[in-house]
Amino acid sequence: VTEDSLLAMLRDSLPPVLHYRSGVGPFTRGHYGVLVGWDPVRRGCLVNDGGSRTARYRRDDLMRRWKAAGSLALIVWRRAQ
Repeated sequence: VTEDSLLAMLRDSLPPVLHYRSGVGPFTRGHYGVLVGWDPVRRGCLVNDGGSRTARYRRDDLMRRWKAAGSLALIVWRRAQ
């Protein structure tokens, strides 16, 4: 899975669940969030991570955190009937 393919999935209404590093400095841990939006003007990603509000990340920051956690993504789709 690549950064561009994550955004393509989002455009195709398949929001990926990302595993990424959360926290500051040496105090980071693995965390999961659903990529639910992309703002190309601000180059920002919207992530539902279990908080009360949708989190906003700069694309380069989220992708750095995602890569640091192994670039893992869970993709769920309904099989055609």
